[in-house]
Amino acid sequence: MTKVINNNNEVHVYDENGRLIGYGGITRDSPLSNSYMRSFKHRSMHFYSTQHAITYIKARGCVGKQGGFLVQHKLHPAELRELYRYYPESYAFADYKGDLDRVFPYVLKAKFSQNKDLKKWLISTGNAVLAQIALETNNGNIVHHSEFWGLSIGPSNMDIQNPHLWHLYGNNYLGKSLMKLREEFLKDDLRNRVKNLG
Repeated sequence: MTKVINNNNEVHVYDENGRLIGYGGITRDSPLSNSYMRSFKHRSMHFYSTQHAITYIKARGCVGKQGGFLVQHKLHPAELRELYRYYPESYAFADYKGDLDRVFPYVLKAKFSQNKDLKKWLISTGNAVLAQIALETNNGNIVHHSEFWGLSIGPSNMDIQNPHLWHLYGNNYLGKSLMKLREEFLKDDLRNRVKNLG
């Protein structure tokens, strides 16, 4: 019998032994969220969130170095959406996805490596499935979700208690990326422990 704990910002799913088997971030206050505010540097550039870095990747891909410069130095977060209007149709999703695949793992690693509390949190999730889940109203209506970055189900969906089924509800690009990074951190920690024993 699983146990689901929902505190509005995040959902924790535990198995019958009390082991965390699923974590769903809902709002920007969840450490999993791309919008969770933590400063970090990547290739000498400063970003205040993963979302900031993603916008940089997209802007640079669309309008070249000038677009990247605007995101890096000029635009307030509220103004970034305005930049999207100028993205040429030639910058297709496939191009954006290709840019993400090349850069995003390094961006995530920079953010979590340079913020020790985030790295500790990620490692603490063990083998749990990680995902960005949908934001709901109090009566269970979906307000916002991203099937690319996360899932199309929210806390009230019955399948939220079955993390092994979450893959049916979206691509979960963010969750998959974080689980890969978590595995990398765990392997690094194991190597360091073995090295210290020798």
